[in-house]
Amino acid sequence: MTFGRDAGWPIWVWPSFGACALALAGFVRLERRVAARGDDPLFDLDVLKLPGIAAGVGALALVMACYAGFLVSLTLHLQGSLGFSPFKAGLIFAAYASGFAAASLTWTGAGPTTRDRLPIAGPLMMATSLLLVGLIARRGGWPVALMTPPLLFGGAAHALAFSPLAARLTTVVRTDQAADLSALVLAASLVGQVIGIAVFVGIYLSAVPQGSAHAFALTTAALGVALVVVAGCAYLAQDGFTPLRTPCRCGS
Repeated sequence: MTFGRDAGWPIWVWPSFGACALALAGFVRLERRVAARGDDPLFDLDVLKLPGIAAGVGALALVMACYAGFLVSLTLHLQGSLGFSPFKAGLIFAAYASGFAAASLTWTGAGPTTRDRLPIAGPLMMATSLLLVGLIARRGGWPVALMTPPLLFGGAAHALAFSPLAARLTTVVRTDQAADLSALVLAASLVGQVIGIAVFVGIYLSAVPQGSAHAFALTTAALGVALVVVAGCAYLAQDGFTPLRTPCRCGS
């Protein structure tokens, strides 16, 4: 999915996707058989049946897809169009990373009501920030004074969209299901990033002939729409939660 576009989407890609679907179906069937005979399956499929888990994990996967798509598209715009060095491009993105780190370390200090709202507010805040970055970039150039605040705010919003929801998911599962949830969140994050690069960078590259600034603004618009969907998934997850314990007060 990441390199298919560069390779011209060769014919063998599509049967490979089909094989992946068949392999997933086979894995689910095998795990059910193992559980039915009383053995310990590699992954406890019952975790996905718990209220709020599927929607919550979907939100985490999609927010990581948006992050990866934004990061790579931004890198292509900065280094490919504006001619920035990798070091300079990295310094620019450091504002986003700093916001993410700061929010990850401090969100646990919020009150219970606020923490419950963060998974929904975070994606909407992130969408606003990325849209603003895209609109400024569309004018041409990269005014650091204008770009740094929304990048900082976007990184913080990313942390608020991910960390509180991931922590809240831990309250839904039993102690013996904690490892299954951890594996599920990790796999969803990685798969989400791969899909995000394939989809959102694909949008950017498709629009590059009309200009990199235009392509980057279009990509951030698509990211904004996706992040609204993230907020919806987080809302569904929050609405369906039946906590078994106090949320983990851990950072990202």
